[in-house]
Amino acid sequence: MRSAGQALGEFTDAVNAGQEAAERAAPKPEPVAPPEPLTQVLPVTRTLAEAELLDLADEEGLGRRREALRELVRPTTRLTPTVAVGSHRSWIGRPLEAAPADGTAAPVAEIDLADPALAGGVLAAAGRLVVQTAAPHGAPLPGCSRAQLRVEPEAGEERLTGRTVHLSTELTLPRVWSARVQALALAAAEQEAYVRLRERVAELQGVTAEDGDAEGVARHHLLGYPTETSGTMPLVCELAARGLDPDAAPSDMPEDLAAASERWRLLLQLTQDVGSRVTLGDGVERLFFWVARDRLERHDFSEVWAIAR
Repeated sequence: MRSAGQALGEFTDAVNAGQEAAERAAPKPEPVAPPEPLTQVLPVTRTLAEAELLDLADEEGLGRRREALRELVRPTTRLTPTVAVGSHRSWIGRPLEAAPADGTAAPVAEIDLADPALAGGVLAAAGRLVVQTAAPHGAPLPGCSRAQLRVEPEAGEERLTGRTVHLSTELTLPRVWSARVQALALAAAEQEAYVRLRERVAELQGVTAEDGDAEGVARHHLLGYPTETSGTMPLVCELAARGLDPDAAPSDMPEDLAAASERWRLLLQLTQDVGSRVTLGDGVERLFFWVARDRLERHDFSEVWAIAR
């Protein structure tokens, strides 16, 4: 029996030695390449007035669509990351890194509502808009959750917990294949004119017209239209507001849902981007905050929904 045990031990040692030799001889695994840095959007150089946009529409032969275009146009305030110099007026943060152990809401942004870029718009006010989202410790951001927002008076001292951002506002129109534009039943020539109009409006404001889902672009902004192509987030918000399953199948949705969901407006959009110091976790590309239009107009942020996609 001792001889058999010795033989087994010698065999095991030989196998282990062979494995170690094979591991040493095997090529080293290639290191995982870091993700490509996202393109940072440039700030707006000039904000068009609505009347200027409508005059451009006339030039493109869309004069009879003026009222429809007036309903479609929305101001969008870009949040462009900056070097932290001077006073830190607005910032975007890191909800996962700042998530508390008890799973309560973590800060994601703080916006100076008195910033000149917001003057004359629906968000213009005194104080600062503090945005928090549910960020369970050690868990991914929920797909749809109730966010916590409040307006605070001007802080006595600067409170920078993220990346400072520069605010600049542009006028935007939705993409030609969006549901709101398709509902206009534009003729082929009008569709081409609409595409040219969007491009001219963007060019005159010193930016590029956003198209598709802007893959590879760090798009952070207030208001306007979301950077996505499904168009389903207002439906999700309406379901959640009614206490229904936000992931409900279309066949299970109430008949009036689509019409009722028109009341929801994008409030804030953030993009997962190491360069901007916004970390949203694996599987999340962007985080969107939505509020009902009437609540937005009276600065009632008691019901805001955050959607992670």
